[in-house]
Amino acid sequence: MIIDGKKIPNGEVIQADLCIIGGGVAGIGMALQFIDSGLEVCLLEGGDFEPNPRTQELANGDNLGEPYYRLDHARPRYFGGGSNLWAGWCRPLDAIDFEKRDWIPYSGWPISREDLASSYVKAQQLCEVADKSFDALDWSYAMPDLYQVPYVNDSIQSTVWVGSTPTKFGKRYRQALADASNLRVYMNSNVTELVTDAPGGKITRSRVATLNHNRYEVQAKVFVLLPGAIEAARILLASKQGERQGIGNQHDVVGRYFMEHPHVVTAKIHLYNRKQSNRAVIPALDYRFIKGAKARLNLERPIDGVKFAYTIREQTQREKQLLNYSAHLRTVSPSRNSAGYRSLKLIVANMRSMKSFLRQVKNGGIPDGLGTQLKNLVLNPDDVFRVLYGQVFARPKILELYCQSESVPNPDSRVMISDQLDELGVPRAVLDWRLSLLDKVSIRESQKIIGELLKQSGIGELVTEPWVMDDDAEWDRSLIGGYHHMGTARMGLNPKESVVDENCKVHSVSNLYVTSTSAFPTGGYANPLLTGLALTLRTADHIKELLTLDLELKHQQPAEVLPS
Repeated sequence: MIIDGKKIPNGEVIQADLCIIGGGVAGIGMALQFIDSGLEVCLLEGGDFEPNPRTQELANGDNLGEPYYRLDHARPRYFGGGSNLWAGWCRPLDAIDFEKRDWIPYSGWPISREDLASSYVKAQQLCEVADKSFDALDWSYAMPDLYQVPYVNDSIQSTVWVGSTPTKFGKRYRQALADASNLRVYMNSNVTELVTDAPGGKITRSRVATLNHNRYEVQAKVFVLLPGAIEAARILLASKQGERQGIGNQHDVVGRYFMEHPHVVTAKIHLYNRKQSNRAVIPALDYRFIKGAKARLNLERPIDGVKFAYTIREQTQREKQLLNYSAHLRTVSPSRNSAGYRSLKLIVANMRSMKSFLRQVKNGGIPDGLGTQLKNLVLNPDDVFRVLYGQVFARPKILELYCQSESVPNPDSRVMISDQLDELGVPRAVLDWRLSLLDKVSIRESQKIIGELLKQSGIGELVTEPWVMDDDAEWDRSLIGGYHHMGTARMGLNPKESVVDENCKVHSVSNLYVTSTSAFPTGGYANPLLTGLALTLRTADHIKELLTLDLELKHQQPAEVLPS
């Protein structure tokens, strides 16, 4: 059942077994696990089914650290959440990402990748990539020459990302949620505060506000906070109840260890003349016209909705004490960052084949803002032409190495709240994203390994960008993130360094869970959506087991048994 929260009577108190806060990928994914469970579940979504400027403004805030997107642009506040911006790329974290690595401060998950194995399978199904392999060798027919032997070796490997349509969770699963008799989805319902009992060890209710000045509450046995890593920290910190530092924040950990994947060009490869290097013919480097253009485009968007990157093998990471790292090869164009070309790439990314395009139409998943992207193409034809002309007629002389890397968990990289309030009276988020010299040094050493191989194999000379060589913590102004918000309520066994335990339950609160990417202790290099969803589904199984046991015991005895 779907209900407009603006129509709930002012002061109403809603009862449920489980209250899910956030209607994005994780919130929708969790709610789907409770269909026909016999449990009463409510899901609170702050937005509507389509974007609304007034609602989106609630996501605004300040940036203090590395250059970043406006916070209201980086966090879609309507049904489906981050999937409304998602390009669809899926890849699980590597096994090493879960391990305690002595050379990386604050690393180590309280679970292993194997603990997520069955949840990854379910997550792939929800992302509609269940039939796709994450073994690069299974995609060798689609792999560009530069990602194959002899351009990989025992230190460098080719790694594959597989593409979802992309699945827009709000549109794809709306009907299933609407048809479920035990689920109630409340739209336009913004959680402003979580309220605990007097000792602070149990959540008693969530306070909800709508933009038509309506306010109501939800009481539940279990609460799950899933609005994304920035908003989750904001709600926990804003739930002060007097002089408290916020819920789960006895050790000042909430909001800390914020992570993003730095996306930035860190080197250029000056290509050798093939006759001088005596290497084999590589279509992307040596052909012109259609055959060459297709090969060059396939460096970034290969066929069958997969893409590849260089990554560093685990043994080499251990030997050289590196962060996990990926780097994509791409051609150089002065118009690459233009509005027109970016729009062309977004359109292509969302329509990778006629089959996937027709499936999007069927599921109502045409990319939001498609009209704006088409308008950019019409208004900026010169930019698009310059890029395409270079792709078709010119053999490249230089390639770029475009990095998407793991970053060190850093307690000073954090989300805070300000004294400024939004329209509903909630303190606004403040993001202080920080990267360190260790992040930069690891990228430098990783790409050095790639450069040595490309030189030996006759491809070219890798020239590191000057700012990467500087031994300071300053990063280039071209640095961007990927809307990959992670780590503000991290998992761990030590409450002094984490917010939630191995089941994603807040250490100090018996009935509050924070899961998905908020709970990541480290972030690897892979896009986090698939792992965030898998972790959420694992948490859902744990909560369902507890609440089902509670339900069964209630039928046997009158005393209430609360989950712990």
